[in-house]
Amino acid sequence: MREQVRAQRSALVWTGALLTLSLAIASAAFIAAATQWRTDEIVADRSFLAEDYATSVSWWSQGAPPMEEERDDEPGTLAPGELESMVDAALEDGYSARAVHHTVLRIQSEDGSRAVDADAGLSAQYPLHDWATVLIAGEGPVDGEIVLSSSVAEDLDVGVGDVVAITRYEDPTAVLARQVRVSGLSAPSVDGPFWSWSAAGHLTWEDSLEYWSQTPAWTFENGAGEPTQLTMVDVGWQDGAPSMEPLMDVAWSAAWQDDTVPLFDPFVMQGWGVGALAASALVALALLGATFAMGRSQAQVRVEWTATARVLGARRSTIVVASVLETLVLGAVAVALGLVIGWAVVLGVLAWERATEPGVTLPDAPALPLAVLGIVAVLGMVLAAICAVVPAFWSSRVSPAAALKPVTPVSSAQVSRSMSARWLVWISAVTLALVGAGLALDAYRIPNAGRYLAVCGAVSFAVVLIADIVEANRRLVPRAADALARSGRPWALALSSHATSRGRSWATAASIMAFAAGAATAGQSYGVFDTMAQWREAALDDAGDELLASAVERSVPEAPAALGIVMVLALACLVASMVTASARRASRADDAVHAALGLSGSDARRAAAAETALPMVCGIVLGSTAGWALVSLAHLVMTEQQGRDLAEWAAATGLTVMSVAIVAVLALVPITAASAVAAMTARTVSPVEAARVR
Repeated sequence: MREQVRAQRSALVWTGALLTLSLAIASAAFIAAATQWRTDEIVADRSFLAEDYATSVSWWSQGAPPMEEERDDEPGTLAPGELESMVDAALEDGYSARAVHHTVLRIQSEDGSRAVDADAGLSAQYPLHDWATVLIAGEGPVDGEIVLSSSVAEDLDVGVGDVVAITRYEDPTAVLARQVRVSGLSAPSVDGPFWSWSAAGHLTWEDSLEYWSQTPAWTFENGAGEPTQLTMVDVGWQDGAPSMEPLMDVAWSAAWQDDTVPLFDPFVMQGWGVGALAASALVALALLGATFAMGRSQAQVRVEWTATARVLGARRSTIVVASVLETLVLGAVAVALGLVIGWAVVLGVLAWERATEPGVTLPDAPALPLAVLGIVAVLGMVLAAICAVVPAFWSSRVSPAAALKPVTPVSSAQVSRSMSARWLVWISAVTLALVGAGLALDAYRIPNAGRYLAVCGAVSFAVVLIADIVEANRRLVPRAADALARSGRPWALALSSHATSRGRSWATAASIMAFAAGAATAGQSYGVFDTMAQWREAALDDAGDELLASAVERSVPEAPAALGIVMVLALACLVASMVTASARRASRADDAVHAALGLSGSDARRAAAAETALPMVCGIVLGSTAGWALVSLAHLVMTEQQGRDLAEWAAATGLTVMSVAIVAVLALVPITAASAVAAMTARTVSPVEAARVR
């Protein structure tokens, strides 16, 4: 295995790096989801949900109204003061029990200049909190005082010892308490990267019920015509408490199951976690694409090593075992590094959030359940196996005897016929006509059958589009190289001569960039079209001009969107660079020929840089144009179907041209970097070295 790895170390380094990157991002996403779940547990433990059972109870201040009288005897309906007696009895019997009352009120600074709607609720517990687990500053409240969340206190610009006013949520002019002293501060509510909930404030039990009684919410008339108000309270208790038996019929288990972490729950996996998971999938797809693209290039080296080993007496079983071990080692190393990197990333995010939000309720360290280990390990081994199978498949198509002869390398061998341009045009035209006919005839809205027609149409269109882009790049890139060769410069002539042996790899690299640029352009153009549609609908209103200005601004991506586009294109550049570098390594004999003919080292570096940049530039031009055209065509169809003014479509089409140009300019950043790296790593290959490699 050592010699096999040494023979393929370049391919293994690239493959291992991408595999580790994919697993690291996936690990970060899954660990983030588990850590969010753990955060929710900690927040819940500071409420009644840490108990074994929980339920909601209610009571009427002056008896139930006639429409609710029949519910008076239900287990969850109590008399005023009865719940407190039940909790006291449970505590006296040695069982833990807590009741929680939430009210939604409005908190104002003393002078009324600042106000916060306490959407997160003002919380009160009976008996009082263990304030050591709640406070981050100050002390617990007594009647007439409040503990504010530090985020609410910051919004109000108040601190411990200051005074606030409490008013009704629905009527800020109705003051419930004007001089409420802030006795302490509790943890803030944070909306990300990890979501951590905290009540807007904490009151005493008596104050909370008193403020609630002064609000008109849930107030009706009882049978005697007197006002009566419904109060709803949550209660939790320890299993076995005798005083709580009357509530068991309406209780539910409140115990958290530590061994069941909903990793894919959208409420647990926050936005950045979902984005990380999507990025991981993108890297994995790029890895698979690169594996298939470089499979033949890797196969040439693999076959040469296998043939040499067989000639030296190695058994077939030995080579198979070595290949299996290589896959296992690659997968194991990538899994281990991916988990470590993912865990470290989440740890850094936790540290950053604690530093920016002092007192926030978060776990001390990222959570790493066994489910995450299993998922990442399976993903890593599957991807590693695929990366090993592809070059093995290509290597099986060349006999060991042929591998030791100076023949055309497998990386450039013609193993399949290119599709005729005429046939491709016909197939594309027919597919587009059928898809368009389905839209024109509303076939995709036919009950039951419409969805299947839509899926078939979408898949057919996607397959034809991919084939069109790949075949277009197969023709475009060599012609662009020939156009550069007309300058007569040595590096351009060398570049053009490589088109025969490396043309397929160049087309693959260009296609990778085309798909990335097409997706980025389509996404950016869609936003512009969508904003323009809103502008047209509001053109008669005062908001019309604002929406038009917004559409113009939308054509230029904001900093986060521009960074996202650059990252997507950078990833595509990385994979495309791997493809071109692998093809260059597999056909080093061509470089040796050019060196023998007098190609200087500087010209060799220029040729390597151009070989990296040329397919990428062709792919960017083709992909961004295709993405823009598809979105423009889709919105033209929508405009016709909805009977809207074509001026909207024309204006948006003009604005999206700027989007295409911006994506192309942003792509120059990673392309320039990739070309520079290719130039720095390029070296002249001597004929002697090339013969030794062959």
